[in-house]
Amino acid sequence: MCGTTPLHTQCERRFAAFKHTQAALLFPTGYAANLGLLGALARPGDLVVQDRLNHASLIDAAQGTRATVRTVAHGTEGHAKAARLLAEHHTAEPHARRLLVNDSVFSMDGDTADLGQLLNLCDAHDAWLILDDAHATGVLGSTGAGLAQAAGLHTHPRLLATVSTGSKALGGLGGVVAASQAVIDTLVNHARTLIYTTAPPPAQVAALTAALDVVAAEPQRREQLRSNALALRAALTKHGWAGLDAGEHPTAILPLHVGSAKAALALAQRLEDAGILAVAIRPPTVPPGTARVRLSLRCDLTHADLTQVIDAVGRA
Repeated sequence: MCGTTPLHTQCERRFAAFKHTQAALLFPTGYAANLGLLGALARPGDLVVQDRLNHASLIDAAQGTRATVRTVAHGTEGHAKAARLLAEHHTAEPHARRLLVNDSVFSMDGDTADLGQLLNLCDAHDAWLILDDAHATGVLGSTGAGLAQAAGLHTHPRLLATVSTGSKALGGLGGVVAASQAVIDTLVNHARTLIYTTAPPPAQVAALTAALDVVAAEPQRREQLRSNALALRAALTKHGWAGLDAGEHPTAILPLHVGSAKAALALAQRLEDAGILAVAIRPPTVPPGTARVRLSLRCDLTHADLTQVIDAVGRA
């Protein structure tokens, strides 16, 4: 009912320009943004199809709607099933809405979605793509606008909305949906996690706007992060760690797969003893038998820091 200040409006306009969209809308967190977005757009009779490794906020958001929700295998392995589900729904409910929902960078694996294939599916079956860009905003793309910009698809007409968080590369708090004015107007009137919660405080909104200034003025941060990611991936792969190749878009997330929760906790403790904070990720966050330690890089890590990480992982 209240809480919007000129700072909020300025930040939303900056985000819209940053993301190459008509408008943007601030939420208290990225979690709230995903719940509000899907809750407002997915209606009874609609179809939501999403990757099984999507962030929990997307999984929860879809399950909280009255739409039909289907989950497919991760990455390109799930595209055939997604195509079949979209095609069947298009035939049965031609006037309903079909939403393909995906992370851009997967938070526990560091790999990226194939946006070209996902948008092709949307073109073929009259569907819309919703993209959670949490781990790509500020990091990927020529101006840091995210994976869609990095893939040259940020203006694709089937990209309905992207969700960013202030709590990753931007170093703050908050969630932002960037989309057309029509989508944003719909959220203002129907997104329950916007209407019935507290607005982000002005100081935090100002911090997000200042972070966008840094993203625009200091592209060397993205370049150094990419360099660090490539260097650490190459070194760890050489030392026998598998599954660290993120393809065309190397990200800041590198998972060290060890299998059991006990092994992940032990590895994380050994690394902490060596002065390195790397969190053990275990069920239920990841499936049983796939526990890992997640390395998450920073742009200000030096060559000496990376060498310390490589040595510590080797000893552990």
